[in-house]
Amino acid sequence: MIAERTTSGAELDDQSGLTDQVDTPIQPKPTEQTASGNLAGHQAQPSLTLMHLYSDVLNLYGENGNIKVLARALQAAGCSVQIKRSSLGQDIDLSDCDLVYIGCGTETKQMWVLKHLREQRNAICDYLESGGLLLATGNAGDLFGNSIIMLDGSSIEALNLFDYQAIRREHRGVGEVLFRFNQEHLIGFQNCGSKIVWQTKIPNPLFVVTRGFVTESVIKDEQEVIEDIDFEGFRVNNFIATTVLGLLTRNPAFLVWLAELLIYEKNPASTYPEKNSANKNYIKLAYKEQKDMRESTISAYQLFDLQLDVDAYKAFLANHHSILDS
Repeated sequence: MIAERTTSGAELDDQSGLTDQVDTPIQPKPTEQTASGNLAGHQAQPSLTLMHLYSDVLNLYGENGNIKVLARALQAAGCSVQIKRSSLGQDIDLSDCDLVYIGCGTETKQMWVLKHLREQRNAICDYLESGGLLLATGNAGDLFGNSIIMLDGSSIEALNLFDYQAIRREHRGVGEVLFRFNQEHLIGFQNCGSKIVWQTKIPNPLFVVTRGFVTESVIKDEQEVIEDIDFEGFRVNNFIATTVLGLLTRNPAFLVWLAELLIYEKNPASTYPEKNSANKNYIKLAYKEQKDMRESTISAYQLFDLQLDVDAYKAFLANHHSILDS
């Protein structure tokens, strides 16, 4: 049984300013800044609308930072960006949204959100079927499978959009992680209280696990098995899910990849990016293509104004993982 939401008056007052909120559009930087050569000859960048679902409820590890850093990077590349927010008690309208983001929360708040999302399922389905881009981090991915299996064995119906179960586990996987994305290291934090078990093959894995927790497996011959290569996260069309926390705030390469994908999806005919990596199955790329992609990604850091992010990323790799060349 899904827990009913109970809130105090103080909680209601605190949330009232966050639901169904629209931020003032973020305008692109002045022409003299964006015309430094990186955008020379390119068409004007699109206006983009980002929807942050349940920002007041699913923000356990400051995951609001993901949407803020994405908006900042897009603005640096010349896009006009608007951030909308919608939460419990509101009808979800995604008709004009270019990206939907949903973050991590406690298991109790996850149940509040699931109850509301089931009422809004048609809006989510219509958005995804139209090719809309949705990013789920932390335990948000649990919500979109067939069901969530609790520790006592009971089953709670989820959104039933993808063919997997989220199974709660007794021992949590907690700690810093080191994955591989393209030719880059990917860092972050995991606090996993569940695992994703697919009924069929895991589609389009996102990251290769170097250090961290494998959160997905697949049923074969009625037994749960883990794939030969340890993967984390997945992508089905434009639905992207990962347990990694701090995904965009700590990983400039993935931030560039997502920003490029967002620009391309908004305007496929755009002359930017000239070498768009978002449509490639990067795990299966030949080495030369991966090398070319890395060089393209590095050149994009300047376009998206990410030098400070890159410096912080490299410092963490050196200090925490003793990796000096990234």
